[in-house]
Amino acid sequence: MMCAPSCSWNKVHRNTLNKQASHKGNILLLHNKENVLIRDCEPNIDVADTPKTIKFDNHLSPKKLGLRIKNKTLVWAGIENDIPITASFLLELVAWLPYLAAFFCMKVLTPSEKNKCPAISFWPATPSPWYLLMGATAWGRIKIVKDRPSNAHRIYFDDVTQARDLLNVPHGAINGRCVDIRKSHVASVFATVFGYTLTCDPTQQHGLVVEKPETNGTHAGRVITTPHKPVKNYVYQKLIDTTDDKNLCNDLRTPCIGGMPVLVWRKRKQASNRFAVYNQSATLLNVNDVYSAHELDLIKQFNIAIGLECGGLDILRDRNDGRIYIVDVNKTDIGPLIALSWSDKMKSLKILGAALRSWLIERDASLQTLSTTQIAVSAASESCGSANFNS
Repeated sequence: MMCAPSCSWNKVHRNTLNKQASHKGNILLLHNKENVLIRDCEPNIDVADTPKTIKFDNHLSPKKLGLRIKNKTLVWAGIENDIPITASFLLELVAWLPYLAAFFCMKVLTPSEKNKCPAISFWPATPSPWYLLMGATAWGRIKIVKDRPSNAHRIYFDDVTQARDLLNVPHGAINGRCVDIRKSHVASVFATVFGYTLTCDPTQQHGLVVEKPETNGTHAGRVITTPHKPVKNYVYQKLIDTTDDKNLCNDLRTPCIGGMPVLVWRKRKQASNRFAVYNQSATLLNVNDVYSAHELDLIKQFNIAIGLECGGLDILRDRNDGRIYIVDVNKTDIGPLIALSWSDKMKSLKILGAALRSWLIERDASLQTLSTTQIAVSAASESCGSANFNS
């Protein structure tokens, strides 16, 4: 979905709320008894147009979606980018309906909590059905619980580029270390792991480079001619040639479970429209048919370094040197892709669901083993201490 420029979140004290809201305000979120989050957007919004306050608990879990339409734009408190309502957006919405119907059918078929199956809980909020992870839980027959029982896996799920409540991100949560997916940070981690760079200095280049906003999900990249004066909050990257014989750009969306790629969606677009969110076509591919064993190992190392356990990577393969470049990290990716055939959608969800279920079961076993080991070590330490005391 095409997204407008992002908004920022600022925490202020309740006593200054009226002053802040009268200056600039779009959505106000009650954070706790004292602090309030204000989402500031451009252009400035008159205070009369400010929607009703959306209450959050101490963990920012929304009690209301906060959806509204203003100036042909869909505004939702759950994401940091607004969505322009265009003909393409409406067509995607209609195309999405059969999948949503299948999704809710799978949710009905999910086993009850009495049955033994993996359980997960989300923080700070449970994602909406259009997020890919929700599809994986439905097809993987995984329970989603609101509270956090001892046997439930906690997943950090916040559709923002940088964690806005970093101190409260649950320790040990899935994706709990993936708190910064700015383009510059992604490129820095990529260079460290892969040993070659994606970024460039636009003042020192002579030719075409890519200019992108730091914020995730804006789809506002463009090709520029250098030398060029850098713009604040934008990054500059090499123009990777992914075109095929039909002059279509090929992007490799790579969903990962447990930090490992489980499938690939090859997305094709016109070269003139390479940064658009809408794909001309998309095809499901086997991971081993796309990446070498060495590349898969590097991707795994990258995910470990950036903290991504469940999410999607946008990867480009340069047709000239054959090397791959990770250009984007999506810890809250939407999917499956609209452009996929119905058959590829269903196959993808079965693969993702099975992979997620299997990984959670393995994670359960690992956590139980770790807990048992810690208890044994603690008991041994206490025993040694007692023996030394008695002697």
